[in-house]
Amino acid sequence: MILGTMGAISAALAVAAIRILPPPLPSPLRLVAIFSSATAGQSDPLLVSGSPENGDFLYVRFTGTDSAVFAYDSWGIGGPTSKPVELKPGIVHHLEIDGPMLTQVVGRVAGNPRLRVVCDGNVVLDGDVSYHVRSPDQIYAGWNPIGGTSCGQSLHGSLKREDGQPLRGRGKMESWTMRLLHWWTAEFQRIVLFLLLAAAGIFGCEGLFRLGRTGVRAKAAGAARGFRRHICFAAAAAAAALAFSYFVTDGDFDFDFSESFGNFYDFQAASLLQGRFDVPSQALPNEAFIYHGKNYGYFGPTPALMRIPFVFVDLAFGKLSRGFMLLDYLGCLVFAYLILRLAVRMLRGENAAPARWSIILLIANAGLGSTLLFLGSRAYIYHEAILCGAVFALAACYFGLCHLARPGGKAWMAAWACGLLSVNARPTVGLFAFSFLGCAALAVLLRSRFQPGGGFRARPAVRALAIGASCAIGMLSYSAVSYLKFGTFISLPLKYHVQYNPERLARTGGRNFALANLACNFDGYVWGPNFKVLPKFPYFYPTGPASANYPKARMDLIEGIIGLPYAMPGLFFLAVGGSALAALRARRLRWALAAVWGAAIPLCLAMFMAVAISQRYTGDFCPFLIVAAALGLAACEGAKVGAVTRTAMGILTLWSIVATLALALDYQGEIVWGVPDEAHARFQNLRSGMDHLLNLHPDGAGR
Repeated sequence: MILGTMGAISAALAVAAIRILPPPLPSPLRLVAIFSSATAGQSDPLLVSGSPENGDFLYVRFTGTDSAVFAYDSWGIGGPTSKPVELKPGIVHHLEIDGPMLTQVVGRVAGNPRLRVVCDGNVVLDGDVSYHVRSPDQIYAGWNPIGGTSCGQSLHGSLKREDGQPLRGRGKMESWTMRLLHWWTAEFQRIVLFLLLAAAGIFGCEGLFRLGRTGVRAKAAGAARGFRRHICFAAAAAAAALAFSYFVTDGDFDFDFSESFGNFYDFQAASLLQGRFDVPSQALPNEAFIYHGKNYGYFGPTPALMRIPFVFVDLAFGKLSRGFMLLDYLGCLVFAYLILRLAVRMLRGENAAPARWSIILLIANAGLGSTLLFLGSRAYIYHEAILCGAVFALAACYFGLCHLARPGGKAWMAAWACGLLSVNARPTVGLFAFSFLGCAALAVLLRSRFQPGGGFRARPAVRALAIGASCAIGMLSYSAVSYLKFGTFISLPLKYHVQYNPERLARTGGRNFALANLACNFDGYVWGPNFKVLPKFPYFYPTGPASANYPKARMDLIEGIIGLPYAMPGLFFLAVGGSALAALRARRLRWALAAVWGAAIPLCLAMFMAVAISQRYTGDFCPFLIVAAALGLAACEGAKVGAVTRTAMGILTLWSIVATLALALDYQGEIVWGVPDEAHARFQNLRSGMDHLLNLHPDGAGR
């Protein structure tokens, strides 16, 4: 019975997919048009595609009662206009249209910019034009629903398909025959995948049905008992997720939103489905690398890979950044908690569990008092890349610790896979993930040598070498992707970047790292108190290292930044102080500590030599600090630290939360671009209210 029901559901979904998902329109598109009488200067739409500020228009502009010009306009760019042609009202005119507004569809970008319009056998427009990639349903005949000034809202006359079917707006532009033929030819691979998924769903439901007859209630009760053991983490993570959701949605909790710079990964996913890496120009308006006339992003492909199922079915294109960032953020908290639990078990035995105060301290510092929360201040590609790299780096560290605890298993394979995803989201964070796995494998080998009865054994040595080699290969994967894009293993060939002119390239030497930057970046990230307190909400402002103090540095970008000990002191001192305590008092954690701090060396060198420094880049240190802090908290539990120490930890945690909130509010409210006006107004109202409450001068002090 259940198989029959699932089969019927699958068939219904297949019919719905054919009905809902339109195939590409034929190009050339042949239409029959009859125009009504018009006045000179009147502009009527023929085809309109895209969305407001990202649309294209093909229209006729009448120059007299029986003459007009055909014109094309790509929003914000413009386009060509034909010579006047005769268009008498009430007369049938045959149009043949071939152009990017028909072919440049999300998931099927063809890369052909040529527009050709034929009217009654005469070519009226022919040439390359600019265009915007549209969703499959964003094309309209004789109707302009997206606004703009190119043409009016509706065609004064009629449009029909060749078979006589009237056209107006989006409906009826393809027949059922066209849909079925398209799905059977161009979309055959989707049909196969759909059938496989349907089969998996059928047999999965059948398995659940059988499970339900053999004790599902008992299993559910066991799961409920397990959840109660984690309720402290769940409550702390829920509070942190609420704060992150507020920031990432600009205060309105709307996750169904198109960010102004959040659709690159969607376009990248669509390109990957076609076996390409290049993307349309609208995906990277100011961050494109142009190589052989094609646009590429330097961002790794991992977030795009995660979007492929959504792009595959054309779901929420360009609206996924906020949701994915929240998932990445929650993933970071989950793996931080798992690392803490594993560290406690490594120290005190398999049945040990972390104390509630250590769970709350770790989640409060990682979730509310670190750059992970700051990254939620703007849901765009830069912040998503760091968050995505961080979650997979933490996952890699968790599995790397599992390998360190039980070397005979296959946890290192999971760690390697997570490291691969991390490095192809954010290479500096991925460098830490692979370095940690390599250091963990080395720690396993050295530990076996120093144990009683230990000595050289070929098999553990070969395993450690194999893991180390695999880490090197995984790290080189980012360079391999760069080679596929740019024909060079240099990960960021700045000479192809649209923003880098000869002067800017000369300042950095065309490189992404320089030894001369060590002192400047160490000052920014660690040493210098680069902040100021002003009588103006949120009172705590970053400054960053002064470039004049480092004349030999080859820095390209120095943004306002507050170093780790000052912006997130709770996490920083838990990592440093807790590691020192673990090294002295927790012998079973020493090899894990050595792996963590050994893996931090390549990360720190890369960050300290980079040609740019920014507050968001402190997020690259978060996986290292979280793992070290988790080990430190486990050691604190084992050493049974007193109330004074825990009170000090609480004070530092509170400082971290306040500082992070101040940075995030100021960044979102006044600094970063692309934030809705409502969010700016909300911040200004909050500032006025807080300053008035504290009886401060309404204008505050200058920054």
